[in-house]
Amino acid sequence: MHTKMKIKILAFSPYPPCPGGGTKATYEIFKRLNPEFNIDLVTYQKELNKLNFVNIYHFNIPNGESILRGFRYITFGLIKSSFLCLKNKYNLIYVKNLTSPGIIGYLISKIFNIPLVVHTSGPDVEDIELLSRTYGSFSKFYQKLIRFFVRRQLISAKVIIANAKRDQEAVKSICEKNSKLIYNGVDFDLFNPSKGNLRKELGFTIKDRVCIFVGRAAKEKNIETILYAAEKLKNLKFLFVGPETKDLEKFGKIGENIIAIGNQKETSKYYLSADIFILPSYGEGTSNALLEALSCGLPVVAYPAGETPYLIKENINGFVVNNKERFIEKIDLLAKNKKLRNNISKNNRKFILENFDWNKTSKEVEEVFRSVTKK
Repeated sequence: MHTKMKIKILAFSPYPPCPGGGTKATYEIFKRLNPEFNIDLVTYQKELNKLNFVNIYHFNIPNGESILRGFRYITFGLIKSSFLCLKNKYNLIYVKNLTSPGIIGYLISKIFNIPLVVHTSGPDVEDIELLSRTYGSFSKFYQKLIRFFVRRQLISAKVIIANAKRDQEAVKSICEKNSKLIYNGVDFDLFNPSKGNLRKELGFTIKDRVCIFVGRAAKEKNIETILYAAEKLKNLKFLFVGPETKDLEKFGKIGENIIAIGNQKETSKYYLSADIFILPSYGEGTSNALLEALSCGLPVVAYPAGETPYLIKENINGFVVNNKERFIEKIDLLAKNKKLRNNISKNNRKFILENFDWNKTSKEVEEVFRSVTKK
């Protein structure tokens, strides 16, 4: 009896329980892949929720923005993946994020002559300078290193998957190659306005207007602008999902109207506990948190990073602003105008259902994998 040959992939990516959009995208895509694919994933930390056809190799490297974290991952990743390549024959290498995962994938691709597929994540091609600011005195060195390897990855890749239209533009400016646009998706059933919320458990009353931020406490997320808004809009509550209070302290004053609950495995009920989603980020691709908030029907106030200006239309599904004062002004407008919030809520849910489906995303990535192995 003839059995279909497996397509064996060596992958490098952040993965649960690491926070971040790249983590979620990789997990959601892999979860839906056809059984013909068999993946060896080299990542940062141990994932307890195993997926069929995904073998996970991890190093228990803790979360954080330290440059040493990236170097540890690159060092261990190169050693482990070299042994894997000596043991297995891979059809292709896949990297999600062109920083540390991309550096390992590029070098292993060159050493073992394996086709490379790279998948951008926003700032890794759009704004490398912004990413480098996190590393203090190492920022200039980090910036030069990443610029060199990003260019080499893009030139060498058989296929470049762009996470956003702005990623496509950035790719073109770096190496004059075309990329394939594949958007992230949303779990429609999980991020659903009809699901329950946690307002009571979080201590919010019916009268409270709640703004929610979901993401990491990283410099590119512009946390200081949210803290500034919280200080000016003391009548509103500001809920942080991802950071803890100690993570926010380096960005500014923590007012009494700020609640930080740390990283949560399940975030849908927190979105549904809020009235407004806020994202004053300087660096994004297509933000998973933004898509999830839209799926939950939340109006959005965001800075014009990554795909946000293409997704958010004024008074239809939220507002795109470019400074602190406008950020505060639009949050205040939405907080006071229930009718506007309700109208936007209907628009947002419909928009997501029509355009962002993880099943579609995964199938498009599958087709990329198949096209590379056929060549």
